Amino acid sequence: VPPSCVTSFIIAITCFLAGSWWGISLAKMPVNAGILIAPIVSNALVLLSVIALWQGNKTIFLLNQIVVFLILLIGEHILRPFTQAPPYYRHMRLWVTLTVIVIHVLQLLFSL
Repeated sequence: VPPSCVTSFIIAITCFLAGSWWGISLAKMPVNAGILIAPIVSNALVLLSVIALWQGNKTIFLLNQIVVFLILLIGEHILRPFTQAPPYYRHMRLWVTLTVIVIHVLQLLFSL
């Protein structure tokens, strides 16, 4: 079953938020400072999202996405490259990610 426009957009947002980890970690961390942690975690999150989409259960997909975005949110507050970002950027990412989580929770609640 092909994904709907909404699920395609959800995957696109996941890729964007997780993908930004690559640029931020590569720009902010010296080569010998565990630079691969953020890109590996971000790739794993995108793969989990795609696998959850492929399995075809909307509830599982939405629950997975809520967890993925919570991990992204937590990671941006504990991983070194992100804690060094300017406050305005961290604030904006916090609100974008929280908004996405709330939208997923509401979609999950209305689909039950």
